[in-house]
Amino acid sequence: SPRARHKILNESGRMIGEVSSGTFSPGLQAGIGMGFIEKNENILAKKIVFGDDKSACPGKIVKRPFYTGTSLKN
Repeated sequence: SPRARHKILNESGRMIGEVSSGTFSPGLQAGIGMGFIEKNENILAKKIVFGDDKSACPGKIVKRPFYTGTSLKN
């Protein structure tokens, strides 16, 4: 799962940003997170890698809302 201060790397391995928050989503059964990337990076739906010096995980940038299923308010 993404964690705060993990690096965000593009497909070529260049650092393009940093995770601001992240956790594991039980509803999606996957890690989710938010972060900041360089403004000139156009990587929507492209593969990224996030992590620290000890580990790296694959991910992708998606538009919000990323989940359109049921809601607890229904």
